[in-house]
Amino acid sequence: MINEPGYRLNVGLIIINDKGKLLLCKRKKTTNWQFPQGGIDNGETPLKAAKRELFEEVGISSSSVKFIGATKNWIKYDVPLNQRKKHFIKKKIKGQTQKWFMLKLTKKVEISFINDPDNEFDEYRWVSYWYPLFMIVSFKKEVYRSILNELKQLYCNETKLFTEVPNDLPTNMYLTAAEGKVGEGAAAEWVAARDMMNKMPSIDVIRLHPADTEVPQEPAVKYAVSTALSMTATPDSFGRDMLYMARLPKEFQMVYVTDALRLSPQLQQTKDFIDWAIKNKDIFMGGN
Repeated sequence: MINEPGYRLNVGLIIINDKGKLLLCKRKKTTNWQFPQGGIDNGETPLKAAKRELFEEVGISSSSVKFIGATKNWIKYDVPLNQRKKHFIKKKIKGQTQKWFMLKLTKKVEISFINDPDNEFDEYRWVSYWYPLFMIVSFKKEVYRSILNELKQLYCNETKLFTEVPNDLPTNMYLTAAEGKVGEGAAAEWVAARDMMNKMPSIDVIRLHPADTEVPQEPAVKYAVSTALSMTATPDSFGRDMLYMARLPKEFQMVYVTDALRLSPQLQQTKDFIDWAIKNKDIFMGGN
């Protein structure tokens, strides 16, 4: 269904578990992570489509969730031409117009990808509220920023967790403000994560300027950058990633390579990986 020339009507799902984490899924044969979403069939209301997609995409019955709310307006985005699916091109679809729903699990469920033979996903994880902004493909980033900002108060009201406190507070004041909302232990963990992300260079910037982007000094931040890069590594990005990673100690290069290969085994066939493995066979192959 297309609501205006070139755009398909679509619903997106933000699913919250009992710990306040959001469900993020990995698309098959890629390293791209996203919230579940799907098209609206002819004759369907957005809510009916959301319930159907909930079961088809991740195996959750609508009786296992509580619908908390939805975005007020429809949100439109374009898909880059080189990333459009064949049926998009055939039907001259250039993007999607979405209504987003927020829902919370009311009982224990098993995530499953087997209910739709054309299912897009093969892996999932539960993540913190703002984490998807670091994982989503660049052309959807503003969509995710918009929906998370719009729905954050519903999330806070439902989970009793906070999503932000003023970023310009000194860390000690920031921690005090957080403790008042979620308690000492959770606040310390949240503030540590916030400080870590503030110290990390942007993944997009690293890939645009791998030779010039600043390398963090703290080992924990180096590890975080290595992991973040590995989770979105592709055959096209691997070479640029390794230009940056070569500026870090070899133990962090191993973190990146090991995680990247685990998520995308096809990277082993790239010339960039083969060249790196030969050059670093002493650490990659244990000296054999």
